[in-house]
Amino acid sequence: MDSFQARLRQALSESNMTQSELSRRSGIGRNSISDYVKGKYKASQNNLGAMARALNVDEGWLMGVTDKKERFDARQSGSSAAKPEEAKSVDDLVDEMHSYRGIKISDAQRASMKAILKAYLDTQIKNDENDDQ
Repeated sequence: MDSFQARLRQALSESNMTQSELSRRSGIGRNSISDYVKGKYKASQNNLGAMARALNVDEGWLMGVTDKKERFDARQSGSSAAKPEEAKSVDDLVDEMHSYRGIKISDAQRASMKAILKAYLDTQIKNDENDDQ
C-alpha cells in the first residue's frame, strides 16, 4: 500500500486542493502540511483526522493501512456515504432493551435513557470538534 505521503499528495491532487487550502480547512499550519507532503513527518492522530475530514477521505486510507478511501462520518447527517450495516441509532439500541437485572424497562424509562444518551453523545461530539480546532 501507498505511504501516508503518497496518499496525501493523491488526495490533494484529486480534490484540486492546494496545501494552503488544506491548511485553512484543517486548521493545521502551512509549514506542517508542507512537511507532511515532503515526507519529513507523519501527522499526529488529531492532525490526520483533521486532514481526512478536510479532504473527505478515510483516515485509514490516508495513513496507508486500508484501500477504503470513502469517508464515513457519523456526524454528517444526510451524508452520501452509506452507514455500515451493523450501525444502529441510539433509538434503535435503546428500543431493543427490555430489562435490566431482570427488571422490565418501561417506555418512559426508555425515553429518558434516549434523552440522556443523546445529550451525553452531543457533548462528546462538541468536545471532539473543539479538540480538532
